[in-house]
Amino acid sequence: MTSPYRLPALTLGLASIVTQTILLREFLTVFQGNELVLGILLGNWLLLTGMGAALGRFAVRGRNTSIAGSLSLLALALLPLLTIVSLPLLRAWIFSPGSIMGIMECLLGSFLLLLPFCLVAGASFVIWTNAASYHNTENPVTDVYALESLGSVVGGIGFSLPLIFFLTAVQAALLLGSLILLTVIIHGRVTSQRQFIVLGGVGLFLFAALFFCVNLDLALRQLLFPGQSIVAYRDTPYGKLTVTRQEEQLNVFENDILLCSTGDPVAREEMVHFAMVQHPEPHRVLLIGGGLSGAPMEILKYAVQRVDYTEIDPEVIAVGRSMTHALFDPRIFPIVADGRTVVRNAGGTYDVVLVNVPDPSTAQLHRYYSREFAQEVRRALRPGGVVAFSLSSSGEYHGTAARQVSSVLYRTLGSVFARVLVVPGTRNYFLASDGILGYAVTQSIEERQIPTTYVNRDYVNDDQLARRGMQIVASLDTTAMFTTDFNPVAYARQLDLWASMVGFDPLLIIVVVLAGTAFLLSRLDAARIGMFAGGCSAAALQFLILLSFQIIYGYVYHVLGLLIAVFMAGLALGAWWGRRWATARGRLNFAVVQAAIAGAVVLLVPLTTMLGSFDIPIIPGASLLSLETAVMGLLVGMLFSLASSLIHNTSTAVAASLYSVDLIGSAVGALLVSAFLVPAFGVHPVVYGIAGLMAASAILTFIALRQPAHAARERAR
Repeated sequence: MTSPYRLPALTLGLASIVTQTILLREFLTVFQGNELVLGILLGNWLLLTGMGAALGRFAVRGRNTSIAGSLSLLALALLPLLTIVSLPLLRAWIFSPGSIMGIMECLLGSFLLLLPFCLVAGASFVIWTNAASYHNTENPVTDVYALESLGSVVGGIGFSLPLIFFLTAVQAALLLGSLILLTVIIHGRVTSQRQFIVLGGVGLFLFAALFFCVNLDLALRQLLFPGQSIVAYRDTPYGKLTVTRQEEQLNVFENDILLCSTGDPVAREEMVHFAMVQHPEPHRVLLIGGGLSGAPMEILKYAVQRVDYTEIDPEVIAVGRSMTHALFDPRIFPIVADGRTVVRNAGGTYDVVLVNVPDPSTAQLHRYYSREFAQEVRRALRPGGVVAFSLSSSGEYHGTAARQVSSVLYRTLGSVFARVLVVPGTRNYFLASDGILGYAVTQSIEERQIPTTYVNRDYVNDDQLARRGMQIVASLDTTAMFTTDFNPVAYARQLDLWASMVGFDPLLIIVVVLAGTAFLLSRLDAARIGMFAGGCSAAALQFLILLSFQIIYGYVYHVLGLLIAVFMAGLALGAWWGRRWATARGRLNFAVVQAAIAGAVVLLVPLTTMLGSFDIPIIPGASLLSLETAVMGLLVGMLFSLASSLIHNTSTAVAASLYSVDLIGSAVGALLVSAFLVPAFGVHPVVYGIAGLMAASAILTFIALRQPAHAARERAR
């Protein structure tokens, strides 16, 4: 390695992307997060990294940056593990078990926990750019930017393949730390820094001891479940499964959220019998989720011929087999697949479909509440078939936010099915069918001689069910909008409900972010504004692509690292290629690239429309979305390269200012789009808005070309 900055720059990119992916997943688990929480986490990550880049120039002292660079690598090796350890400690020591963490707790908690790593990562970019300036006379900023992006490609692919399938978060952090320590040792040999060779070797020994000899994962997980003993736990590409025992009761948690308990016969009986008794002879049933609660055992009380039980995570089915013998019945057919895909391919197969998924509190869950899914279920049902959904019941049901969520679902189902019935219980059950529906639940159970513990005349009165159900329907908003895949109205209303529960007004964050953005843009020139807009558009489009993939094909975690890697590969290629355009016409080319980004963003609308309208298999669909991601990365990489050539200053100053502006723009895009714009307006209107942002930035650049003092102002900066 002839240039001592290249391997560290590659390692920086690898460390950043792997740590980001691990920590975002861990934070979402502990904070029980939705896209609003995800937006806050991404916003904090990018903002803090941008701040680190802005402060990075102060870490550079003189010509020799080897010591500062080696120290930053040591910190990057240790901080991911420390952050993972600190996260459950924060949850266990500050917040009571089972409590809902509010927005401010999430905002401040994630800010403090991400602060050390992100500041060091941002400053490291400037440190290694300064090191590159003494080994490369052409454009060290672009070189380090491209190398860091290339390292992110390696990290993205590495995480998407072995890490998410075979390693826990702690093991992944230890492995990552070991790779960084190897870089410290190699860099120490190249620069003759023996003290860092020794420190790297000691660190490797300690990390190996923790990896092979200490079950740190179990100890950390136990902190989240006080008073319960952990029976089993598994990290899967879909979430963190934990089975606990509390006296004689088994509890199953996914991402710290209770999925079901063995001691809750009321919930499982309501989930099954309210819908099953509506059909005179249910022979073929589809159960989407809920197998661990004992629902299959209740379904088998009817004269069913086959029950298809679908879970996207095979580990959930494995855990379910250990909790209920019903899954071994020959009439039960567990299917490891996305439930929506199973429905889409059914074609008039089922008599009853039981959709047992949580409330639409995330964009991922919302896809089971959309009008498109209701239409797919209708096609999957035989004549007279019944489908059941449910929403959480509230003692203050007539509250505006809760009523709006139910209103949206009721209106959406009513736009597809001839009849919709609301049956109140521990949850409110929404039954839809083109056949006959009624409230004579316990009467039908008695006539069919179905053995039940709770849903019978001893505990449930059909007349009361009818009165309460009709009261709920009468309270609903008849003007509520339908909810669709790409316009998630139900998810937006659920976010309103969640915000009201934690006592937070989301407008506060919007006002603060927009005010801060306006202040920042007022102090930037055209080149930096263009880079801010480019970072904002790139982060927004990445989120929209991931969201679109999730809406169309299901869970996105499998391809998360791969899509990030594709974007980073385009970024690296664009950064190197952009140097060829850094000519006397650099400013014109800068505006042209901005306009091209606007066009690339708009392409997402026809692409997602095509994928959503036609049954395109996942591999070609993922390939098309990956191509869109790669093109965006290529253009943003070119934009960064051109911007760095337009600003006349030292490489350290350019790296600090341009990299920080890029990341702060990304933070704004990630936060506003994921948390607010998509829920409020839907996917496609947001796409047009992002494209308009880039078009406006391109126009600003063209206008700046006509101002004679423009170049002088850039030099002054």
